[in-house]
Amino acid sequence: MQKPIPAVQLYTLRDHIQTAEDFDATLARLHDWGVRDVQISAIGDIPAEIQRDILNKHAMRVCVTHKNFNWLREDPQRAIDHHKTIGCSAIGIGAAPESARCNTGNVRRFIAEVNELARVFHDAGMTFHYHNHAFEFQKLDDHAGCIMDFLLEETDPACVCFIPDLMWMHYAGRDPVEVLQRMRGRVKVV
Repeated sequence: MQKPIPAVQLYTLRDHIQTAEDFDATLARLHDWGVRDVQISAIGDIPAEIQRDILNKHAMRVCVTHKNFNWLREDPQRAIDHHKTIGCSAIGIGAAPESARCNTGNVRRFIAEVNELARVFHDAGMTFHYHNHAFEFQKLDDHAGCIMDFLLEETDPACVCFIPDLMWMHYAGRDPVEVLQRMRGRVKVV
């Protein structure tokens, strides 16, 4: 087993990564603290080439991103190119769109889209990652199961990975160890 590599989730610092100048200053501070790996999410509209240059300047690697699902599906090739530019092969989303959270039909339509998009990324040498919150563990309006059950059972294990958020699992009343066991082989970033 590979030794875990700690990284900083930049969503926590989102107010400080909205411009190229702020992104640069934030990474400089993180670098001074010994950070070498980050997850990019909630970043401002900074072109990928500028992100790459700032990341390189501070010897930072991107372990995964969180992008808007609609942005990914509108132009998967743009997403692939963006991630290649910043040197990241793990494309993530922070949550399912609200429209996919209420009933079985909507969840299954979302999963079909995820599987299709994940295959496109997989064929480009990348992986698709899903980050959970507590709502994925709540029962659906029309089914005894929850969204996470569907995600684990109906997404393609060869193409879809998970970014388990242990705090949200615990908050939802789930045992993180049990959920992680169900995700076995599909987790690269925690």
